Amino acid sequence: MVLENYKIKEESELESILISDIGQIEDGLKVIGSQIRTSNGEGRLDILCVDTDKVLTIIELKNVSDETQLQQGLVYFDWVLSNLYWIKGVYKIPDLEEVSPRLILIAPEFSDDLINEAKYLGDNVALTLLTFNAFRINGKVEEIFNPVKMTEISEIQDKPKEMEDHYEFITDSEIRKVLRWTVDEIS
Repeated sequence: MVLENYKIKEESELESILISDIGQIEDGLKVIGSQIRTSNGEGRLDILCVDTDKVLTIIELKNVSDETQLQQGLVYFDWVLSNLYWIKGVYKIPDLEEVSPRLILIAPEFSDDLINEAKYLGDNVALTLLTFNAFRINGKVEEIFNPVKMTEISEIQDKPKEMEDHYEFITDSEIRKVLRWTVDEIS
């Protein structure tokens, strides 16, 4: 068996690989369309799927890290949400759940800024970030997908401690005494 790293040079190649085996992203996903032209003039939605719960799932792909991927995905999210009934009829999905779609962003890596921005979507958008590594195994391209853990929203920091609270960390009593005197003089 020959295993080598592989660089996906074109987004269309990544899309083709995924469409041929969408189950590698998530069990039970079913592709209902790709390169869907949206009526908002923002381009083409890469892949539209239905998951096992009959919820529309948007997949936005990039073969390189792209700071605008989240924004682009949200434009498609908005379009799908606004056209849910049209999609249900055109793609003949009678049992489609009439709920907000899911959004999956796939790229080789995501910037810290994009991950930080994504956490603020909260419960409004069911968002998954997946990175991928591509390999060629005996001449066939395979990918490994890894979920990205989004950081928690930061809490408001505790009120800064009073100067008196910092003295307790100084174990030498003479140094503590000099520090108190210095702070008092500066004040």
